[in-house]
Amino acid sequence: MVSIILPSTSVQERVISMRVNSGMLSILLVGIYTSLYLGTAFTYFNRQSSRSLLVLAAITILYVLNLVEAAIEWLSIREILRKNGLPTTELFIFVLEGSNWQTFVDDVCNFIITAVADGLLIWRCYKLWNNSFRVIILSLVFLLAEIGLNISVITFLSVKKLAPTLAAAHKVNNLLSATAFMTLASTLWTTILIAYRIYSVSKHNPSRRGSAPFKKILEIIGQSAVLYSLGSLMYAITGIITPNSSNIWTFSGLVYYSNVLFPIIAGVAPTILVAQVALASSTAAKGQPTSHISDLHFQGDSTEDNVIHAVSTPVKGIKQTEVDEKAELGATPPQHVAPVISHDSF
Repeated sequence: MVSIILPSTSVQERVISMRVNSGMLSILLVGIYTSLYLGTAFTYFNRQSSRSLLVLAAITILYVLNLVEAAIEWLSIREILRKNGLPTTELFIFVLEGSNWQTFVDDVCNFIITAVADGLLIWRCYKLWNNSFRVIILSLVFLLAEIGLNISVITFLSVKKLAPTLAAAHKVNNLLSATAFMTLASTLWTTILIAYRIYSVSKHNPSRRGSAPFKKILEIIGQSAVLYSLGSLMYAITGIITPNSSNIWTFSGLVYYSNVLFPIIAGVAPTILVAQVALASSTAAKGQPTSHISDLHFQGDSTEDNVIHAVSTPVKGIKQTEVDEKAELGATPPQHVAPVISHDSF
């Protein structure tokens, strides 16, 4: 055990209280998350447009891992309450030390959550850009760097048998901070790509720029990406700030809450996106069966006419022979084709 300078009794009680309160907040938020996940899964299964098992699997993994973290928090709180009769100083030291295996499992869950959440965001971007691998190369680089750093942390802790020295713990914290910033970089860059794609579509077809459906799509994507970016930023900042003697215990409370909020945000943000898009597509399908939500073609049809409409004119254009062939089949040639995308990405 590393020797530390103990603060006053009132500060010790405040730190213990922050630890317990953050754990209770985690359990409460997971309860709300459960309702959100079940509602999203029900809506997604009952939608009339196409469904993607990849998307459903991703939000399910995020939810299950958050359940595991909530169970760990519950076990930690139970241990703290069981030792409530101990002197404040002993309970304070117990809270600071925590459980090595619980911390390890919690870290592994966080690693998987960030990888899945980032991967899902990149997948949406890939689909929005008409399956263009070149567009998402940098995002994939950030994602692979993030996964590599996570594997390094797991390997390092395993070698140290989950009990690193003080110097080794600093190295682990540095790796965790680097991982958080890779997550932040991947999220921000991918969000920029998505936003630019939407902007390019609205510019290509100005008549849709002010339409309510288009604004709704922009709002849905923006809420999800911004919420996840803010969570990543908060998580990253807590890893690089070096507290001083005057604010170290207040900072420890911030770390407790950021460690609880980040995995919840990483799971809730994409789940909200899937739920909102599913609701929007279901509403549009009931009210206007033949209309599209926007030029991004989020509803997605499997008819032959959409084969030509799936071509992105700013990149490759439409060959006149393709239009002529459609005209010979009795179809009306498209007079103004905007960049579109299959709804499978959501």
